[in-house]
Amino acid sequence: MDTDVADSPLQAEYIEEKWPPYTFLSLEWPLDLTVELSLLCAGVRVSLFASYKDGQFDPDDIDPNDYLYPKLSYLEQNNNDLKTSIEYERWLVAPVLPELCLLHSQRNKKPDFLLSEHFRPRTLVFRLIEPEAKVTLVAVPYDGTLGNIVEKYYDEIELSDLTAGLERFCDNQSSALLSDLAFYMDSEVIIEYTKEEYAEAHHIPKVVRVIGATRKMAFKPVRHQVTFTEEARTYMQLQHRHPDLTAVRVPPLIGFTFSATTGKINGMLMRFIEGARPMDDMIDHTELPHSPALRAKWRGQIATAVYALHDAGLVWGDVAPKNVLIDSHQDAWVIDFGPGVSQPWTMPEWLDADRRNTVEGDLKGLVRLDMFLRGHLSSNGGPIAGTRYRSPYAPFKEKPYVSFAHEVQVEEGIVHTSA
Repeated sequence: MDTDVADSPLQAEYIEEKWPPYTFLSLEWPLDLTVELSLLCAGVRVSLFASYKDGQFDPDDIDPNDYLYPKLSYLEQNNNDLKTSIEYERWLVAPVLPELCLLHSQRNKKPDFLLSEHFRPRTLVFRLIEPEAKVTLVAVPYDGTLGNIVEKYYDEIELSDLTAGLERFCDNQSSALLSDLAFYMDSEVIIEYTKEEYAEAHHIPKVVRVIGATRKMAFKPVRHQVTFTEEARTYMQLQHRHPDLTAVRVPPLIGFTFSATTGKINGMLMRFIEGARPMDDMIDHTELPHSPALRAKWRGQIATAVYALHDAGLVWGDVAPKNVLIDSHQDAWVIDFGPGVSQPWTMPEWLDADRRNTVEGDLKGLVRLDMFLRGHLSSNGGPIAGTRYRSPYAPFKEKPYVSFAHEVQVEEGIVHTSA
């Protein structure tokens, strides 16, 4: 790792050894010259905090030669600089490296990892203090009141807030719609990690199953209430209009998970797509040849999903290659609905703010997906040298996705959609 940050007061105070894998959760400044960092390692949350003179200091009586002052001051002033943040993250985490290595070594002794343990993990809190020798930070266990030191890094939502507004979309049948969905307590749900993820146990869960069951389900936690609510409502409304979502190339909604302690919803469960990989990964880092006919099939399947959404009065919103999954049968599935942002596909430089999360915005994104599938754009949105493209859908027609599907049928001789 490059640690030569210009003008940084932080020297290489630790030896770069083999660090165990962990997930960075947060870096915050609740008080002047006070920093709090949280991470997840081997299923255990580790929170660290360092404060200049315990936050009790007179701004007019600061010694710039103190060990912590120049470092914390520089970090506060340059916290938006990625290089600085990475360097300081290592500086703060280095004192607990032995504890992280121990946690990682003990991980394989645990047979299963419950979803509840991910949401409410065992937590270790350390205070980072200024050493007498002023060589590097020293970590000491914190035995005080946790208070707000350990903040939740996931959100939760009341079921009533999730279903509010559904009545007008579902002909006053939201109760019946919910009755078809499953609700599982997070303490009865097991995380299905891959072999590599199991050893590390710091990844955000993506696949789960209920204790005693073998069926795998795709999982999505509540990261932000607004985006989660919008996506969940989209699934429920679309499923109300199209009971068999597989026919419109959207993974069916199975249900929700809820907290065993608060009773609030903390995640969404969808059908698990076997062998699924994001389309941008399939094309940009291909392992198999993708013929024009296969890409044409994907264009038609994507068109089917977008048509179904718009026909139900809904939008995709976050139109991007990463939000299309290709399964083991080489079929495309559309995922991730709502006000998400994928750089650069739905960023302001590509999509005007007033077109985000609109039908027009979806159609504009559909044209770019077509360019991507035809090899004129890379997954990061950059043009591919030596290619020329003229959209068959400009100017926009009333339902360009119908033209999209029709053009696939005419040019490729393959029918993949009823649109």
